[in-house]
Amino acid sequence: MSKKLIITKSGYDALTNTNPDNEVFNSDYDTLKYNTSSYVDLVVSGANAETSIVHGLGYVPFFTCYVNGFRVSDNEYHMTPGLFADFGFYATAQSYADSNRLYFRVETNSATFTFRFYYKVFINNTGL
Repeated sequence: MSKKLIITKSGYDALTNTNPDNEVFNSDYDTLKYNTSSYVDLVVSGANAETSIVHGLGYVPFFTCYVNGFRVSDNEYHMTPGLFADFGFYATAQSYADSNRLYFRVETNSATFTFRFYYKVFINNTGL
């Protein structure tokens, strides 16, 4: 019998539980481990704009990305890709990766806005 670590939700016994939905962590299952977590600002002025960061992993990583800047509120975050359109104004936010960089792109017809992209790059090589 191999050793394993199981942490269950409150009210469940790790020694008898057989339902993974009742577990917070189980060492039998892979977990994502993040390598980089940060943000990048992209200032856009009435046209399309793009920027990137180097992750340098040598493979296309799994990542998540949220963008702030579609609305006036600083408390709204939208997962990319995202779209906002209102009375002739539009903006789309996208993120994508290759084996060396993570890219952030905004396509818009707006006045000057700053879009902040929050991202996490995971170290797991998922074979993408």
